[in-house]
Amino acid sequence: MRNLLIFSDTKQIRIPAIQQMVDLFRHPAIIMNHRTEVIAWNGAAAAIIVDFAMLPDRIMMGLVLKDSVIRERVINRNEFAAYVVQQFRAFACQHDADFWYTAFMQRMCRESSLFLKLWNRSDVRVKGLQPFFIDHPCLGRSSFQIMPFTRINGDNQLCCWVFLPSPKTDAILT
Repeated sequence: MRNLLIFSDTKQIRIPAIQQMVDLFRHPAIIMNHRTEVIAWNGAAAAIIVDFAMLPDRIMMGLVLKDSVIRERVINRNEFAAYVVQQFRAFACQHDADFWYTAFMQRMCRESSLFLKLWNRSDVRVKGLQPFFIDHPCLGRSSFQIMPFTRINGDNQLCCWVFLPSPKTDAILT
């Protein structure tokens, strides 16, 4: 189990507690910080979406645009990328004094024409269900709705995504 510390605002959160929480979900679930860095995930997320433990960089904003497994598996990649960019923009607006966002945004604009296009739309979104369609090598085509939870333990810099399966996908998973 990862035994890192996260400093969010003035709070210190131990990853094992967050990991225990995300492991309670039966369906894929991830926890991200304010930079969209995936800091915790459950076994279902690793098996269905991507094995986050094997990734050197877990910033969802970069993964959705550059990771070969996610690019290959996610059927509605452009729609999913738009969702992630909208969440990233919401966090960036809350942390406008953090130069990391400016540097990351500039790098992504250089490296991804899709990011540049989506970033220039200036959309912001933090709530609402998001469709997520995946073509998994073992499960085949599967559909989920991303249910976002924000303000984990009163901390507005952490969010949780639970991937709720459609009835057909749920039948395959169980």
